[in-house]
Amino acid sequence: MATLFGPALQPLALRGREFGLAYAAAQLIHVGLLVWILVITSHLPLSGKPFVFFTVALVWTYLLAFLSFGKLSEALGIWGWRMLRIVALNYILFAFAIDFVPALFRPGPEAVQHPVLHLVAYVPFATMSVAAPLLVLAAAAHRRLTLRFSHVGLAPVIK
Repeated sequence: MATLFGPALQPLALRGREFGLAYAAAQLIHVGLLVWILVITSHLPLSGKPFVFFTVALVWTYLLAFLSFGKLSEALGIWGWRMLRIVALNYILFAFAIDFVPALFRPGPEAVQHPVLHLVAYVPFATMSVAAPLLVLAAAAHRRLTLRFSHVGLAPVIK
């Protein structure tokens, strides 16, 4: 975000670890609720392939959180840590999109009863799921253009 929108967002960019740990903490509440549903109903809300798919996203979340403490990520090396982050974050983003985007277009019965609440609940997350990869690609293109043309005194128009 700071690459695209300038130094005003740099403080947010520097807090990536804290945002990730906050997300992992929020997921812990989500997992607790799923366990509670399991205890009171004696069956999981998800089973089969969806259960495996979202469990893998959860494992990626906590692996990133675990490796963010101390110097654990250094054991992977700079490129290993970077690749792990790219794969894990994209998988988590994909799981997020699978969860929120289809629900926006194929709402369940609760959406018919409360359509405004359904939109308020799903639109922000569906939008972020679609916007995130586009912003990452735009930032990568911006960095690439800046590097490519900076040696001849040219730079992208957007700074």
